[in-house]
Amino acid sequence: MKAKHAQEIADAIGGTIVKGSPETAAHSVCVDSRSAEAGSIFFALKGEFTDGHLYISNAYEAGSAIAIVQRPDESSEICQIQVPDTYKALQDLARAHYRQFSIPAIAVTGSSGKTTTKDLLASLLSQKYITMKTPGNLNSQTGVPLSIFQMESSDEIAVFEVSMSNTGEILPNVEILRPDTVIITNIGVAHIEFLGTRENIFKAKKESLAYLEPEGLAIVNGEDDFLGNMSLEAGKLCKVGIDSGDFTAYEIRMGPQGSEFSINIGGKEERFCFGLAGRHFIIDCLLAIRAALHYGLSADQIRAGLDSFEPSDKRMQSEQIAGICLINDTYNANPASMKASIDSLMLTAGGSISVAVLGDMYELGKDQYEMTKEVGAYCANAGLAVLIAAGESAGAFIEGYRNAGGKGAAYSLDSYAEIAEKAVGAASGGGAILFKASRGMGFEEIYNIASERLHNE
Repeated sequence: MKAKHAQEIADAIGGTIVKGSPETAAHSVCVDSRSAEAGSIFFALKGEFTDGHLYISNAYEAGSAIAIVQRPDESSEICQIQVPDTYKALQDLARAHYRQFSIPAIAVTGSSGKTTTKDLLASLLSQKYITMKTPGNLNSQTGVPLSIFQMESSDEIAVFEVSMSNTGEILPNVEILRPDTVIITNIGVAHIEFLGTRENIFKAKKESLAYLEPEGLAIVNGEDDFLGNMSLEAGKLCKVGIDSGDFTAYEIRMGPQGSEFSINIGGKEERFCFGLAGRHFIIDCLLAIRAALHYGLSADQIRAGLDSFEPSDKRMQSEQIAGICLINDTYNANPASMKASIDSLMLTAGGSISVAVLGDMYELGKDQYEMTKEVGAYCANAGLAVLIAAGESAGAFIEGYRNAGGKGAAYSLDSYAEIAEKAVGAASGGGAILFKASRGMGFEEIYNIASERLHNE
């Protein structure tokens, strides 16, 4: 971010400098004192569990030059700008920074698959444009503004991932972004604990379309029951799919090495390959390819982008060790993404041993047990060979698996070391192991133990 002076910042956010010089300069933004650096602006946000005002001195010691506060800290020497609401101030400064750019912006949202679609689209667009994309998981109410501060003057197009856990959370971010294109991957049950029904989740996701201009483009998964039946008053609407839609894939082949499919582009059949296997990944590809075509990419540029795609950390990352494929999909989980990952596991395993290490899915509310049983049943119907479950819902996974006729071994274990040992032992003859759970379960630890053991054998 280009350096900004305290007075310029105060003017942009409607704040008052209550301590320090108006000439104090800063060139980056943080909301966590642990990520503060020399010359950063620290926003003292009040969260559910803590208050950033308690860490103003920590940010100053780490190098922050300016603090945006609701309550001044008289004990700190840091330059301070006082505002009524630090969350709103963060959005206001992000808006001011964003208005310096006049490049196309794409917003990607959905209950699952949005990170893969974002990464995939950025990989395609980078074959033609200098492309900025949401780094890591900066997709929340605070994450999107922080992503905006990552934009540089050389960027030619931007892809933003936009998430929500409740109604009204997407709207402020798309008001800032005013995207040219919006992509919605699906409407699932993630966050249903807070929103109650999929219909409410659909309404919340549709907030992403609120600032789409009449000449804008909305690209949605037409195979989703809510998105497939939606209409759009402003902007164009494209529904992608395999069985039906405005933009479809056909002659599909899926196997351990990934997926192959054809798309009719301008009356010509084009063949594409993607390194991840699963029907849901083909939908992600369709969403990204349709957007890439909208921005003028050729079929060859799209192929190059698919070839160079790399998944984000802990999202369907895989490594082959001693004849076993370890799949690290530990970043997050909900019923739809669990089932999709099981599909990918089975395709990756092929005819060899398939092992799923599954843990709790959060924010499902009162139906968590039944939804978890559903995933267990899905594992059984997919032909999963070994199910290893951990967490409070371990019994539900196994009950669903057994009730649906699962014929393989099923274990409920607590020790992460024991889980890794059991999984590696089960696939020792060659196969694939999937590790998946909600973020709070920390399943990357199990993955790392299993990986280390195999590397040391």
